[in-house]
Amino acid sequence: MDFNPPAENLHKKIHPLRVVLKVLIFFIVFYVLLISYPDITYFFFRRLMPKHGQFPYYVVYHSDSAKHGFALQNVFDINSLFYSHVISGESKPENQYRIIFIGDSTVYTGKIYPLLARYKCSGKVLSAYNLGYPGVSATKDFMILQEAMKYSPDLIIWSITYTIAGNNEGFLRANPDRFAQMVNTYQLSEAGSSSSLTGKTAFYQSDRVRLETYLILYYSILDPATGGTDAIIHTALNDEAYTLEQGSGSAHGDQLSSILRAFKEMTKNIPVLLINEPRPGVIVNMGPYIQFRKDIVQLSTKERINFLDLGNLVPDQDFVDRIHRNDKGEMLFEKAVTPVIKALACGH
Repeated sequence: MDFNPPAENLHKKIHPLRVVLKVLIFFIVFYVLLISYPDITYFFFRRLMPKHGQFPYYVVYHSDSAKHGFALQNVFDINSLFYSHVISGESKPENQYRIIFIGDSTVYTGKIYPLLARYKCSGKVLSAYNLGYPGVSATKDFMILQEAMKYSPDLIIWSITYTIAGNNEGFLRANPDRFAQMVNTYQLSEAGSSSSLTGKTAFYQSDRVRLETYLILYYSILDPATGGTDAIIHTALNDEAYTLEQGSGSAHGDQLSSILRAFKEMTKNIPVLLINEPRPGVIVNMGPYIQFRKDIVQLSTKERINFLDLGNLVPDQDFVDRIHRNDKGEMLFEKAVTPVIKALACGH
């Protein structure tokens, strides 16, 4: 049986204004839903995003306006970072002693994590999780630490250096509610332009959804196709992934004391290890660094925080730049840190 619509319907006039209004109403409702129910998009992202042993520092996507045809965007949203990490994709086994490392790009690019799995304490395998993220910032590390506490760590290792007082503006703007709560709870001093931060807008939420879509596509298709390396992309973009330390965030005295008290309060009764990261002579001999080193030794003792000073551990020739260690430098770091970790984990 043929169905022929009435002729008047075929010639029904389309009203552009009505179409525009319908589209506008749709986007308004969409944005309201993003503000009111952000967990909906997180729900799908958590299940679709491939899990990795590092946070996704950035995502690369095609862009006609970019010089090389690709654009790069950093990932700062705490939920997006953790839902991309293996720690959120698995429950904690009963025979696991869970160690989390937080800190800057030296933690992010560290090599120690799989090596610790060779050791056991009281029948539990030492399992290390790399929760480092490039950039030196106590507030950035604290936001990561607060979320990491949900995953039941048994030992927390925080690698710091003398510029720890600096803020990571990308993290502050992507997580304003977390930052405000953290400042109020732990009486941390607000720095930078944090006073102008506001809650997440609909435009931020829609941008986050777009970014998470890029992440899923990049880590599902492009990253496996390039063998898990982004060296070619970095070269094409002429991008410096890591920002060198600047003295403006140097921590000392009362400010450093406030940071350590907050760290101790956040970690509660969980064992911790604070590490002064190795640095080359050009940094170690700077006045701000010397003062920081003196203060951190005194304050960690006062706060009864396990502290390992590795500032002079690595010779200058074993750094690839002012911050990052080469393979030999990584071996020196692993040999110095592993016995301390075993002692804390095994109660020796």
